[in-house]
Amino acid sequence: MIVEDQDPVRELMTRILTAKGYTVLQARNGQEALERIEQQEGPIQMVVTDVVMPEMGGREFVARLKTVCPHAKVLYVSGYPFDSLAEEGSIDPAAPFLRKPFKPTELTSMVRQELDAAASER
Repeated sequence: MIVEDQDPVRELMTRILTAKGYTVLQARNGQEALERIEQQEGPIQMVVTDVVMPEMGGREFVARLKTVCPHAKVLYVSGYPFDSLAEEGSIDPAAPFLRKPFKPTELTSMVRQELDAAASER
């Protein structure tokens, strides 16, 4: 699932991951993502979420996500520097993070890395 308030960025990430064979759901913010997850029949294995979004930001969304999908892996993306986000409490300092703008290969590599880590944890 891609959770990103900027339509062009969300669409681009979706195209990149779909081209690699992933099934991708989309949402514009955390609230919309939770609604989509409730309607989803299968498990959500991975969420790529922006940190700063209207209505519900990434940190609050991930906290709620973990109550319904505790095993879902999360990759945060943001145009803001990681250190600034971590200092203000907008992101878990141990969380996987990708700074925008990023290359398609950086996105696919990090998604694969997180999914592989999830598989090895089982």
